[in-house]
Amino acid sequence: MAKRSSLTRSEADGASSSRLLPSAALALLAASIGLQGCSLPRHEEQSTDQPQIRDRVEVEEGSLALSTDWVAEGTFTDGIEGPAIGPDGHLYAVNHERQGTIGRVTAKNTSETFLEMPEGSIPNAIRFDEDGAMWVADYTGHNIFKIDPNDTAILERHHNSDMHQPNDIAVARSGWIYASDPDWANSAGQLWALSPDGDFVQIESDVGTTNGIELSPDETRLYVNESAQRLLYQYDVGEDGLLSNKQVIYEFVDAGLDGMKVDSKGILYIARYGAGTLAVFAPDGRRLPDIPLHGRFPTNLAIEETGDKLRFYVTMQQRGNIETFEIQRPDPTQPHLGDLLPNTLFDELFPERKELYSYSGLLAASGQFPAFATTGSKEVRKREIAAALANFSHETYALTYLKEIYRGDYCSDSATPCGVCAPGKQYYGRGPIQLSWNANYCDAGRALGLDLWGQPELVAENPTITWQTALWYWMSRKGPGTMTSHHAMVNEKGFGETIRSINGSLECEGGNPEQVQSRIELYQDYVHKLGATPGNKLMC
Repeated sequence: MAKRSSLTRSEADGASSSRLLPSAALALLAASIGLQGCSLPRHEEQSTDQPQIRDRVEVEEGSLALSTDWVAEGTFTDGIEGPAIGPDGHLYAVNHERQGTIGRVTAKNTSETFLEMPEGSIPNAIRFDEDGAMWVADYTGHNIFKIDPNDTAILERHHNSDMHQPNDIAVARSGWIYASDPDWANSAGQLWALSPDGDFVQIESDVGTTNGIELSPDETRLYVNESAQRLLYQYDVGEDGLLSNKQVIYEFVDAGLDGMKVDSKGILYIARYGAGTLAVFAPDGRRLPDIPLHGRFPTNLAIEETGDKLRFYVTMQQRGNIETFEIQRPDPTQPHLGDLLPNTLFDELFPERKELYSYSGLLAASGQFPAFATTGSKEVRKREIAAALANFSHETYALTYLKEIYRGDYCSDSATPCGVCAPGKQYYGRGPIQLSWNANYCDAGRALGLDLWGQPELVAENPTITWQTALWYWMSRKGPGTMTSHHAMVNEKGFGETIRSINGSLECEGGNPEQVQSRIELYQDYVHKLGATPGNKLMC
């Protein structure tokens, strides 16, 4: 399944017709192939709108790629939030069927309205304390309620008219309760604590849109995030319950931040609203690979632990439902892509990349291929990252193109395990590797637990899937070469062998030296910025 040259076939969906390429990001590429002053062949009906990125992806139950639905769409309103597992072992979440309620989910697709909030109150967060009492943040009434889960009686009501809206809460064993308080209209917020005596203490009065809030397992640290500012920070928690020593842990560059939870080992998971992932952080603040989700708009999560097996329940705003998946607890000691390729460097390399090619999606996809960028010495790992990004950049003009221009069917007559070709579907190049041909879509989908043969368009619509297909090809396909690109880099066979595996039948052995040189120069640039050397055997 040889790939055709991408330099005359990729289309920058959503790009302005008056500006085909980001000149600063692509000067090196353009110079290497003599494109200055030239325009690329364009599709006659090119859209100037941003490409649609789906909120929902159809996947089979048990897929390793994405989570699956625990309750159906519309079971909750779009105000679904605050999932928590109660002392009875059931899952609770707010706004079941209508606003102002709390729902209880007792099994897959089995839910009921557990209680009605007082008139004028709409809940946004639920936590259970050590004694099993339910604490609820009421954002419209500016209250924090303590509720008896046995008879739904309100045991305590703590009102604070100085709050914008209590949004999320964290309940300490000491009796202190910490509450985020965003002012969405002004991209601002506050942070409060409710003492065991029932007194409110204002911790912060002029900060960003405080949202997710969580305590470390030993309750010596409080984590807070700000949605609009995309900041994650922590405080030290004193023996008196008060906070000090605020430190920024991480600054995100895309999507939003919402609810978050820690597991019993102190690993922090954050709902990335708009990214469709859970960001994951080790206790020392190191970012681990993201976890991909089914929908793109998660609001919060709950975790159920059995040893090192973790089951997640994630509330999804636009779908009004809950997704679930089960994984082994992440191992913070294992190396991963984010150690060597931070978000800031990724954005420096691709300043005008399309939204689809997100850093979060790349981290989530890399988690499905644990050998990528983790094999060999640090020098070898950096070379593999640079080699992959150089080839992806060449295929897509620095991640600005989603699909090829000349969109043929790419339907081979040979049957695949999925069939020959799905009716009405085209298998032209999509994504960072410009995945092409029906057999490749079939094989990639089978490996990832997705029906890409039946839904090839997903590769250009879902951030995690688009990166998964690129890494799948990189890690497992020889193409017209004799080894996978991953094998070539970790066994020091040279960058030239990655070109051969991706498009060697058209470019190598003198087939198209200009494009080979383009890939090499991108690789040399990226490997230098990663702080490594390119090694030998760059040509093919």
